[in-house]
Amino acid sequence: MDSKFEHNGYTGFEYQPNVRLMWTPQPRHAAWAAVAHAVRIPSRADDDVRLDLLSLPPDALFAGSLPAVVRVLAAAT
Repeated sequence: MDSKFEHNGYTGFEYQPNVRLMWTPQPRHAAWAAVAHAVRIPSRADDDVRLDLLSLPPDALFAGSLPAVVRVLAAAT
């Protein structure tokens, strides 16, 4: 039995234990089994997504207007 311990910025502290077992009923025969708990570290897209749809230059909306960006934000819940 052993474990892997990690820390990441998204989920914090994680442990990943695993157990392995081998049985040899005869010298030339073996049966084995393993059980493990793996942790998937989420990607940045799993956490949030930002999509810039449109970029408008200065004065595009009206005279004297600043540059503007139309942006879609989606956050994971």
